[in-house]
Amino acid sequence: MLSFIFLSGAGYLFIDYITPKMYEKNEYSKLNISTKNLCWCYSTNGKVRSVGISDDGEYVVASAYSLDSSTYLFDRESSISKTPSWVFSKPGSITYRSTETLYFNEYWYYYEHIRAGNQINFNVQSSPSVISFAIWDQPFWNFPNTTKYGNEAASFQLTSNYYDFYSIFLRSGSTINYNFNTSDLVDFFIADANDLYLWNQGSSPSFYVDLQDTTSANDSFIVPTAQDYYIVWNNEGASSVTVDYIINYTALNVPDLTVADFHLEAVDFIPEQTFTVPYDGNWYFFIYFEPMNSPEETTSITFDVTYDIGNNMYAVGISANGDYIATANDDKTIYLLNNSISNPKEPVWDFLGDSYFNDIVVSKDGNYIVAATENGTIYVLNNSLSKPKLALWNYTTGNIIHSVAISANGDHIAAAGWDGNLSFFNKNSSIPLWISLIGTKIYSVAISLDGNYIVAGTYDGRVLLFNKGNSTPLWSYFTGGEMNTVAINADGTYIIAGGSEGLLYLFERSNAVPLWNYSTGASFGGSDFHRCIAISQDGKYIAAGTQSSMFYYFERSSSLPLWTHTLSAEVNAVAMSANGSYITVGSDDQCVYLLYNNIETNPSYEPSAIPGYGIFITIGFICLASAILVKKRTMSLKFI
Repeated sequence: MLSFIFLSGAGYLFIDYITPKMYEKNEYSKLNISTKNLCWCYSTNGKVRSVGISDDGEYVVASAYSLDSSTYLFDRESSISKTPSWVFSKPGSITYRSTETLYFNEYWYYYEHIRAGNQINFNVQSSPSVISFAIWDQPFWNFPNTTKYGNEAASFQLTSNYYDFYSIFLRSGSTINYNFNTSDLVDFFIADANDLYLWNQGSSPSFYVDLQDTTSANDSFIVPTAQDYYIVWNNEGASSVTVDYIINYTALNVPDLTVADFHLEAVDFIPEQTFTVPYDGNWYFFIYFEPMNSPEETTSITFDVTYDIGNNMYAVGISANGDYIATANDDKTIYLLNNSISNPKEPVWDFLGDSYFNDIVVSKDGNYIVAATENGTIYVLNNSLSKPKLALWNYTTGNIIHSVAISANGDHIAAAGWDGNLSFFNKNSSIPLWISLIGTKIYSVAISLDGNYIVAGTYDGRVLLFNKGNSTPLWSYFTGGEMNTVAINADGTYIIAGGSEGLLYLFERSNAVPLWNYSTGASFGGSDFHRCIAISQDGKYIAAGTQSSMFYYFERSSSLPLWTHTLSAEVNAVAMSANGSYITVGSDDQCVYLLYNNIETNPSYEPSAIPGYGIFITIGFICLASAILVKKRTMSLKFI
C-alpha cells in the first residue's frame, strides 16, 4: 500500500512538472463544435457587403452599408464580445454649390449614387428669370416630351413710332393662333430674334407673318424650327393706338418634368427643402431654364445641393500580411489604410475616381491596388504616398465593370463586366495584353496567384478558363444558370464556381468536366456580390455562402460539406486564409463572422489537467504498482 501511494505521488509530481510544456496550444482549439466552428461574430451598423482576410488569418477586414459608412479591422482573437481593432468611417456628404449663368433652353445638373433613405437637401435662386427644378433617377434626355397649351390676353396703348411684342419659345410643329383688334392702323409681323434685331437696326428682313397697315387679324402660324418667336405690333402713325389681343399656342415636344420624383416649375426661389431617396441608384438634380416660361435670354442661378451619401462602403481588399487595406466609398473615393491602430483612423492617401467603385483588390505583396467603377473604368494605383494621389493608369471599357483580379505580385490584372469582354493587362500598361470577346455579361473573374490562369463566370451560365498567353479559353463549361462567383487556387490547379441555380462546381484545370458538384438549393451571391466562394491556396479547402443564409465548408476530395453554419440572412462575401484554416463571412444580417476549420485539431476536445501522454505514463506507473502489490499478496498467501 505504501508503494502504491509513493508511486501515485511520484506520478503526480511528474505530471505537474511537464504540464506547462504540454499545455501550449492555440486558443481556437478550445472552441466547442456545437458553435459550428465560430470564432467570433461582430454586429455592424449595416449590411456587410465585402470582407477580406490576411494569409495567416491574423487580420480580418469588412465594409458595410452603414450609417457611418465604415470599414472595420479585426484581429482573430476569439471573443464572446468581439470589438474591432479600429473603425474607419466616412459618413460624409457631397455638396454642389455655385453661381452660374444659364441661357434659355439650357440646364445644369449633377448626380450621385446614393442609397434608399438618404437625403438630398437643396435651395435654389434665379434672377431675373424663373427656372424649373427637378430630382430624378435618370438623365435629362430621358424625360418624355409632352404638349402644353397656353394663352395670353391683354390690352395696351402703343404710342406713336413705338412697337411692342409678345414673345414665346416654341419647338418645331408648334402653332401660334393670333387674334387682335386695334383702334387705328398698325404693322403686324412675327419674327425670330435675329430678324427683329435687323429690323430694329433699319434693315428689311423677311418675316414669318407680315401684315402692313391693318386693324385686325385672326389666323394661325405653324412654327418651323425651335427658337424664340416675337409677335410684334408697330405704330408708325402720329397718335397712340389701342391694341387688344388674344394669343393661343400649342407647344409640342416640351420636356415633361412632372415625371420626376420631385419637380417645381417656373419659380425664382426655392427655400431649403429635403428630398428622401426612395431606392438605391444614381440621383440627378436639374435646374432648367425653360424658355417657354421666361422672356429673358439668360438668368443667373445660385444653388446649394447636398447629397448625403455616406452609408455605402462598397468594397474592401487586404494585402497578404495585412499591412495594407484598400476600401472604396460611395463618394467615388478609394482610401488606403494601414493596420496600425490609431483613433480616429486616417487614410494613408485617398483617390477620387469617375464613379462609385464596384470592386477593389490588393496584390498579395501590398504594392498595387486595382479598382473598377460603375462607369466601366479600371484604375491601377500603387501604395506609395503622393498628394494628390494619381493612378498609374486607367482604362475605360464603356460599361459597368463588376469584377477585377490581380496576381500575387501585381504583375497581371484581369477585369470583366457588362460589356461582355474579359480584359487582361500587365501592370505596366493600360493597353490590354488581350481581350476575350465573351459576348455576354461577366459577373466574376479570378486569377491564380502566379498570374498564369484566369477564370470567369458569365451571365449565360458558362465557366471559362484561360491561360495568360491566349484570349481563347482553354475550356468552357455550361452550367445552365448565371455564374455569379468563381475562385481559383494559387497555381490554378483547381477552380470553384457557384451560380444562381444553387450548384457549386469543382473543376480541375486539365478537364472541363467538374470533379463534383453540390446542390445548396440557393444562389451563390449575385451580380453585385460576386465573392461568395473561396478556395485555399493549395486547393484543399473550399468555402461558400448562399442567399439562403447558409455557409458550407468542404474538403476537396468530397462533394459533401465537412460542416455548415446557419446565418440569419443571406451571405454577401466570403474570404479564406491561405491554408483554409480561417474564413470570414459578411452577411445581410449586419454581422462579420470569423470561422475556423477545427476538424483536424478536434476543438471539441478540452485539455484536461493531465496532458495526453502524461496520462499514459501515470496509468503505467499505477498498473506497475498494482501488479507488484498483487504479486506480493499472492506470495504471502502461499506462506499462510
